[in-house]
Amino acid sequence: MKKFAIGALCSVASLAFAQEGTMETTTMGDSPIKVFANVDLNVAKLTNDGTGGDLDVGYNLAVGTDGVYMLTQEMGVGLGLDFNMLKGDKDFSGTNVEVSNTYLDVPVSFAYNLEAMPELNFMFLAGPYVGIALSDWETKAGGTTTKDNGKMALGLNLETHATWTITEAFALGGHIGFKYDFTDLSEATGDQKYWAVGIGVGAKFL
Repeated sequence: MKKFAIGALCSVASLAFAQEGTMETTTMGDSPIKVFANVDLNVAKLTNDGTGGDLDVGYNLAVGTDGVYMLTQEMGVGLGLDFNMLKGDKDFSGTNVEVSNTYLDVPVSFAYNLEAMPELNFMFLAGPYVGIALSDWETKAGGTTTKDNGKMALGLNLETHATWTITEAFALGGHIGFKYDFTDLSEATGDQKYWAVGIGVGAKFL
């Protein structure tokens, strides 16, 4: 599954370079394929009724890339890869418990492009995602570390890339993303899910 996801994104990127300038011009440049990259501060809320309820909000990083194929000037489809770093902690009877893991998320999206100004674009992406645990869930409590197998995630991905054109093939801007997981993520006791919001900087290529 991991090799398939990485291979799919590489194919999108390769096609973008091969097709640049050969198809109908869109509002964001000559190529119908756009590649976005972003680095966010990830704010995650983990739930785990096996440890007594929701954990406090945890802060970490999320790094992602999205390949979007524009079917028209406004509409398109997207495929992405996100390194989604999750963390949460809580004090239970005087003992601090910290839970963390990293997922490789593969979102598939419907894309809508809004040209607010000739130089300013907003790309809105919405759709489902599949998340692959890159390691075990790690729980630290009272100087002891335990691990539980990470399970596949399935959820909803929403994000916006706001970019200001620097050249025809490159733009800089900001990124906001939201993820909500519908499935149990861990084999530990209790049903573990999460939601996360990422805010950061990004760039557009092509």
